[in-house]
Amino acid sequence: MGLTFGTAYQSLIDRLEIKQNENVGILIINGGGGVGSAAIQIARKVLQLPVVIATASRPETMDSCRRMGATHVVNHREDLESQIKALNLDVPIKYVYVVARTEQYIHVLGKICAPFAKVCSIVQAKFDLYGTEFMSKSMTFSWNWLGTAAYHRTNLENYQRAFEALAHYVDEGKLVPNLNKRLKLNVAGLKEAHRLIESATTVGKIALGVDEPGEALHFPEKGLLPITNFH
Repeated sequence: MGLTFGTAYQSLIDRLEIKQNENVGILIINGGGGVGSAAIQIARKVLQLPVVIATASRPETMDSCRRMGATHVVNHREDLESQIKALNLDVPIKYVYVVARTEQYIHVLGKICAPFAKVCSIVQAKFDLYGTEFMSKSMTFSWNWLGTAAYHRTNLENYQRAFEALAHYVDEGKLVPNLNKRLKLNVAGLKEAHRLIESATTVGKIALGVDEPGEALHFPEKGLLPITNFH
């Protein structure tokens, strides 16, 4: 849970600076994945936003978004602007969290969001915001990488603050794990995990573990120890 919930918490609390009980909405692009499903829970169950819109494209990911707490689910393979307009929301979309290829959504977000809205992404992308509604609406865009503080050796105390808060919410039952599939940490397990991720059809998070059932075969690369030797 540390990776997915830590990333989502840092993005929503530190980058987007969402306040609890704000009377606004958030749009989470790709709510069916590990970080997206964590963000839905934090936005709805911790920050208690009245409108949490998640995007998904398949029945199983749409159902997962609703179980995580999304108040609305729209299809990211169809026109987002018209779908959200059809919801007839009584609060503005002030925040957007992108957990997918950012450039394909960035310009429509300028149309969907209210003035002075904030958008955060964890996925690298290249795009040009010059002359767009991002400028006319004075919107804010930020990146988030969970490892920034550690890599640059600054604000390390933020990790303790975030993970203590997350542990508290887990103990309270507000946040639940989003681990959906477990595989053996061996060559076959790694290949299957990559295949699933590349298929773009996963729900929640995939984990690889030494203690999962299955043969702990040696890695074929020269110099690597068998998994059974790791402690």
